[in-house]
Amino acid sequence: MFLLTSLKVAYVLDPNQLAPAAKENESDDAKVARLKREEDELLCHGHILNTLSNGMFDLYASLNSPLEIWLALENKCNTKKLDTNKFLFLKYFEFVMRDNMSLMDQVHELQIYVSKHKDLKLKILEVV
Repeated sequence: MFLLTSLKVAYVLDPNQLAPAAKENESDDAKVARLKREEDELLCHGHILNTLSNGMFDLYASLNSPLEIWLALENKCNTKKLDTNKFLFLKYFEFVMRDNMSLMDQVHELQIYVSKHKDLKLKILEVV
């Protein structure tokens, strides 16, 4: 995102700023703005695809709009984050003290889970 902002093309990823459609009797200013938008979309599209690994490139190269690629990648990252959060909650709630392991090691393991929850700002609600 930093590079796209530096190149001043990040605005094409804003779903609230969609490209205007071409009209027959549009003014010169509108035509220049539309052409700049198309160039910026092409530049943004290329830079996003360029940063992807080969496997990811093959998946997303067929998408024409940089906004489509961006939303798909954002969705993938959010899904991955949710899976990580579920895993951390599961490990925390399934934690059991065992007799075959030292008490301090087990306390340390539990502290690691709690620390990861705090780092990710996950909240565990107390049920009373």
